[in-house]
This record gives sequence, C-alpha cells and structure tokens, in this order.
Amino acid sequence: MIKETACLLLFFCRVLSAAEEQWVVTSHSMDVPFRSWQAEGAKAGTGVLVLVPGYNGDGEKMLDARWKEFAAKNSLVLLAPTFHAEGKENNEGKGYYYPEQGSGEVMEKALAEVKRRTGVATDQVLFFGFSAGAHYVHRFALWRPQRVKAFVAYSAGWWSEPTARLKNVPALVRMFHPDLHEHDPEKSGNFERLEARVIAESWTADSFLKNNRSNWRWNIFTGKWL
Repeated sequence: MIKETACLLLFFCRVLSAAEEQWVVTSHSMDVPFRSWQAEGAKAGTGVLVLVPGYNGDGEKMLDARWKEFAAKNSLVLLAPTFHAEGKENNEGKGYYYPEQGSGEVMEKALAEVKRRTGVATDQVLFFGFSAGAHYVHRFALWRPQRVKAFVAYSAGWWSEPTARLKNVPALVRMFHPDLHEHDPEKSGNFERLEARVIAESWTADSFLKNNRSNWRWNIFTGKWL
C-alpha cells in the first residue's frame, strides 16, 4: 500500500511539473486551439501521439491522467486539437473530418510548432481518434500516409474507403457492437452498432485488405453500451 501510494504521488508530481502548453493555429479560415503535454525529462527525438476527441470536443479533456501516464511510460509528447464544425458540413464532406478541406494543413502546422517548441521529431506521428476523431485520423492517414506511423480509429459512424497508399500504415479500427439479444438497436438509436458488421465485412473484403497484406486489424468491441 505504501509503495503504491508512493508511486502514485511520484506520477502526479511528474505530471504537475511537466510542460503543458496551448496555442492556436490559424489556417483556411479556421482557428484551432491545440494543447500539448510533455513529461519532465522527455528528450528530443521521442515520438508524438495526437489525440483527437469526439464531435467538437475539447482537446484539453483528452489529456487526462491515463494518457499522460501512457505518454510518460513511452516517452511521447501528447498533442490534442479542438476542432469545430458548423451544422452538417462534416456530413457534406466540407468539415474538419476531411483533412483536404484545410484541417490537415492545420494539423501539419501544429506538428511543426510542436517540433519548434520541444525538438521532437514529427515526420511520422501516432494518431488516436474517438468518434468524430476516428473520422479525422483515418482520413488524415489516407491524405498523408507518409506522416502517420500508426493510427487507432475508434467508433466512427462512416468511413472512407482504404486505398493501396495505406498498405504500410499499421492501424487498429474499432467499433462498438453490443449483444443484440439483450439490446434493442431500434430503441437505443445508436446507428453505429447497426453498421458495425456491414463495415467490418466491406473493409475486410476490400481488395486492398485482401491482396495487399496490410498491417490493419479490425476489432468489434462487444459488451453493454453505457
């Protein structure tokens, strides 16, 4: 118990003394706040993990204790954006879900700023995205595969088709799918669980995934929807 408490206190002391910074990137008529976090003692040359929250989510909230602990253990700099979309523009292929519409250049400018501030290498970075963030990270990989070391896309509502450009980009694509015997999908209104099997079948059957030996893994999370 004493040992566990000491370790916990040591971790929080490290978090409190770490460098956490915030700035805004302006590009393509977008003003996007970014927040970065780096553990004390992290050296230049460590990696970057970009955390993209759900729809119009606050990037600051992504930098919680769990991600900081993970970053500290793996010598990573964390970077989280706060993107914003108006109305249905994402559904129409015009919003930040689509990097070619401007959000991609915003991210590249933010990574350049991380390199300037920390000295960390940003030629290839890791991405994690949840919901709307999953939309963004898998399309960023489609747009700039050479910038993506690997990505995790968790629970997007729809997906752009993978191409051969992603052949060498490792990825984990996850979708929540509760037990349909215990839950009525029509009553819950969660359309993603209805699409889970369809998406899994279409992506795993795609010629890209079948014939190009990609480093991708598809995972459907089963359990109760909280």
